[in-house]
Amino acid sequence: MSRYIAFLRGINVGGNNIIKMDALKKMFLSFGLKEVKTYIQSGNVIFESAESNSVKLRKSIEKKLGQALGYEVAVILRTQAEMEVLVKLDPFKAFKPNAEEKMYVVLLCEEPQNKPKIPLLSAKEDVEVFQMSKLDALCISRKKNGNFGFPNALIEKEMKVAATTRNWNTIIKILALAQI
Repeated sequence: MSRYIAFLRGINVGGNNIIKMDALKKMFLSFGLKEVKTYIQSGNVIFESAESNSVKLRKSIEKKLGQALGYEVAVILRTQAEMEVLVKLDPFKAFKPNAEEKMYVVLLCEEPQNKPKIPLLSAKEDVEVFQMSKLDALCISRKKNGNFGFPNALIEKEMKVAATTRNWNTIIKILALAQI
């Protein structure tokens, strides 16, 4: 059995695509997945599966979620081991955020064909992608005109792949829960 973390894109955002975490947990259990746990309302699901092909598993979960919910939900899937590598690298270690900045990880559904030159700045310069791995973009979001930039739209537009964004502290907490 392998332990995975599913990051669902675009649920419980702005009152749209509402899914209660208890219901989401039951769905994942009904899909035959084991040891299912959820973390906060943004659609983070930790589970175990005998399936070793993560692409096949992701597509199966997306199909079953679509059937259960009546709308498509993109799933970005990582193994626990992949998340452990990311957190161990601690890409934000040299960065000391202040109240005007936030640290984000944008999790890509698949490796992009279009990889931008790094650093990549948004047009408003409120988001900076400072590092890329094969499937992750590491970003700093800055407060401009009272709002923080959110990197997901920038990443999806530039790289032409589905993605979902999580705060760095959320990533750390999800991994800690997966390790229990």
